[in-house]
Amino acid sequence: MNILKIADGVTGLFPRKIMVTVVDEVSGVVIGSYKAGKESLPEVFDKPMAIELNGVLWRVVKAEYASGRRLGLWVQEEGYFRSHNKKWMVPTVSQKPALGGMRMANDFLIEIGLEEWRQIEFLPAAMQGVVEEEMRLIEKAAGNGGLLGYEIVHVRDNIENPLLEIPFHEFYQFVEGREKGSIELEKMDGILLDGFFIRSNEYLYYGIVESKQIRQLCLEKFDSMDDEATNVITMYNLMMVDWCRGRII
Repeated sequence: MNILKIADGVTGLFPRKIMVTVVDEVSGVVIGSYKAGKESLPEVFDKPMAIELNGVLWRVVKAEYASGRRLGLWVQEEGYFRSHNKKWMVPTVSQKPALGGMRMANDFLIEIGLEEWRQIEFLPAAMQGVVEEEMRLIEKAAGNGGLLGYEIVHVRDNIENPLLEIPFHEFYQFVEGREKGSIELEKMDGILLDGFFIRSNEYLYYGIVESKQIRQLCLEKFDSMDDEATNVITMYNLMMVDWCRGRII
């Protein structure tokens, strides 16, 4: 959750505000402060959290409430945090996809992080029972983790072949695609085999396409339901699964 983007949230006519102070944990320097609605902040900081301040990504390593009206966040710059902390930042991952694809002429190329691959995913609605069981396994294996990450990550071996059958060009037109192309994964040398992405006005879709049929379909980011996401789910009889948040839409 990006706290800074919801800092102006209010509830009712008399919103309860908390002063949030952000401190560089390495140097001890205060790098920012702002007011946030209490309802937008977690009561317990028990999962990895990143915030963006002045265009720089920071990882929260410590959080303390004071008198219910102030919140201190101690942060480390993303690069420093990653070099000193080897834990997983997500409770679950999908298996790594195969490399060996070719970049198509006139197509674009995007990079997706290994920990982000297939974390927000469209699956057939009929798979709900399988998904719910997988989420129970994730919760059991990873627990709450903590701000510094997870010691154990659950690999979703049971969700590797959802076998969607969505015509690629039909889907591109349905979401009014603006551009398409290939995918490379962070820290992996090569293009994904049969990987694709489609960028619409609202979303960046990606996944695997075989014989002009979309077999895996995911979203790079998702905040809340809108007409486009609803239409995709309805048109193709799907459900949206947010694996790291443990929710089905």
